Amino acid sequence: MPLELSRLHILKCGPMLASVHVGDIPQIVAQSLRTEFRSVNLSREKFEEVMSKHPEMIDYDFLQLPYILSHGLWIEERGQPSCRLVSSPIPNSDQRYKAVVKRAKAGPDLWLKSFHRTRPRATRSLLKRGTILRMFLP
Repeated sequence: MPLELSRLHILKCGPMLASVHVGDIPQIVAQSLRTEFRSVNLSREKFEEVMSKHPEMIDYDFLQLPYILSHGLWIEERGQPSCRLVSSPIPNSDQRYKAVVKRAKAGPDLWLKSFHRTRPRATRSLLKRGTILRMFLP
């Protein structure tokens, strides 16, 4: 099921959902995390944490996640074996985002660990901290 604003609203407002599927990662990224799963989930707790840490973020920003996960620049950061970074500009927009996807310790599940807006300079800094797994796909 594609990520929709209604699912984020249900996640935010009620106990009916504990998490939502926000997109899929490329196969090469899943392989680097040593999992066959490509589906990334967002927990209610992480959604609330992102919204409180980054007050500039709104629900509509999260609707960019499927694009970011499938088209973004993926980086394997040194010293972080269970996490991968992704950075992506949004076409026809001045917005750029960074997300971190983490493999669960006790299984193959993938979870969104971090998500926020960023600047191009921050992306250049990321390149110095790790290895590129996949370049940005416009």
